[in-house]
Amino acid sequence: MITTSLNPARFSLVIGVFAGFGVFMPDANANGLARNGVGARSMSLGGASIADTGDALGAMAYNPAILGFLERGEAILGVTGVFADGDYISQAGDEGHLRDTDAVIPDFALIHPVSKTVTLGFSIITDSSRLAKWRYVDPLGFDGAGIGYGLMKHRSEILNVRGALGAGVRVSDTVSLGVSVGAEYNENHLNAPYIFQSHPALVGAKTLLDLGTTGWGVSADAGLAWKVNDKVTVGLGYRSPTKFDTDGTAHGDITAQLAALGVPSPDGRFIYDADVHTELPQRVSLGVAVTPVKQWRLFGQAEWVNWADAYDDLTVSLSNGNNTTINGILGSDVLVDTIPLDWKDRFVFRLGAEYDVSENVTLRAGYSYGESPVPNSTVLPLTAAISEHSVSAGLGWHRGQWTVDFAWQYDLPASQNAGADGIAGTEYDFSRVELSAHWFSVTAGYRF
Repeated sequence: MITTSLNPARFSLVIGVFAGFGVFMPDANANGLARNGVGARSMSLGGASIADTGDALGAMAYNPAILGFLERGEAILGVTGVFADGDYISQAGDEGHLRDTDAVIPDFALIHPVSKTVTLGFSIITDSSRLAKWRYVDPLGFDGAGIGYGLMKHRSEILNVRGALGAGVRVSDTVSLGVSVGAEYNENHLNAPYIFQSHPALVGAKTLLDLGTTGWGVSADAGLAWKVNDKVTVGLGYRSPTKFDTDGTAHGDITAQLAALGVPSPDGRFIYDADVHTELPQRVSLGVAVTPVKQWRLFGQAEWVNWADAYDDLTVSLSNGNNTTINGILGSDVLVDTIPLDWKDRFVFRLGAEYDVSENVTLRAGYSYGESPVPNSTVLPLTAAISEHSVSAGLGWHRGQWTVDFAWQYDLPASQNAGADGIAGTEYDFSRVELSAHWFSVTAGYRF
C-alpha cells in the first residue's frame, strides 16, 4: 500500500480506470441511452410506437404484442444516420467542440405468422450507438502535480446491438399478448484523459487512457395490445434491465505523473485487464393510437425509465497490471474504482400524427420530451445526455407488397451547467455543455 511518505503530490500516480464516464455514453436523446424510435416510421412519430399496429419493426423494438395483429409476413431493413453538434466552455473560458460525430445505424426484422392467432418475429436492432469526439484543452489538474495535456481529442464510443426472438398471440379479436427475449452485445471504447474517483490512494489524479471492453447481456420484453374499438388501440410494454459484464484491456501512460513524484527515469506505460460492470435500465411504456377520421391517426405515449438503479454508479476493475513500478508503489497489480453517476428516473412523453395524403402516400410528424437524467453534480462533456426536446417529420410510401418510409428528427439545442461537485478533481467545475443532433432514417419493407 502507498503510505503518506510516498505521496508528496497527493498520489499523482494514477491508472486511468476512470473510463466509466466516457465509455458508457448515452445518445443525445430525450430518453438518455435509448433512441427516440427505431425505424423511420417510429422516429417520424416521435417514438410513439407502443400502440402502433402498423409497425412490425416497432413491434420487435417496443411491444411484441403488436405481432399478434400482423396477419402477413414482412421483412424490414432500416438505416439511420446521425449528425451531432456540441460546444464546451471550461471555467477558464476555453472553448471546445464536438467533431466528426456522424454515425450509421442498421436495423432488421423478419415477421412470419405461423397460424391465424400466432406471429413470430426475429430482429437485430441497434438499441444505442454513439461516437463522441470532443476537442478541447485538457485543464490542469489540482492533485499536486498539476498535470494537463493541452489541446487534444477526447473520444468515446458505445454500441449496443440486440438480437431477439419474439411472439405475439391474439387471445381474442381485440386483445394480443406478446413476449420477446434478446441477447445484447455491448462494445465500449475510450481514449481520453480522466480522473480517478474512489481509489483511496489515487482520488483526483489524472492520466491518459485507452480502454476497450466487450460483453453480452440478456433482456426480455413483455407487452399487451388492446383494440378497444375500431378507432382506439391501447398498448402496454415492459423492458427488463440488461446487465453487462464486459472485459477487455486498458492501456495508458503515467510517465508525467511519475516524473512529478521524482521517480528517476520513469517508464509509466501500463497495460491492465479491464472488467466493467454496467446496466441498461428497465422501462415501462403506455400508449394509445386513435383514428378520429379515416385519413388521420394520432399517437400518444408515456414511459418511465429507471435510470436511478441502472446509472447510480459504475464499477471498473483492473487486474494483472504489467508495470512493476506502479505495482510496487500501490502494493498490488489490481485496482478497483467506483465512479459516481447519480442519474435520476425520468418520464418521457411522446406525440405523433400521420395523415394519408393519397392511397399510397402518408405524412407524419412527432414530438418527444424527457427531462435530462444527468444531474449538474456529475455532468461532463462525455456524459452529457442532456437533450430534452425532439421534433420529427416523415413520409411513408407503399405500393403492392412494398413499403418505404423516410424520417428526419431534430434534437433541439440543450445546455447544462456543470457544478461537478460530485466529481473528484476540479477540472470541470463551473463549465458548460451544449448539444444538438440531426437524425435521418430510411426503412424499406417487403410483405409476403
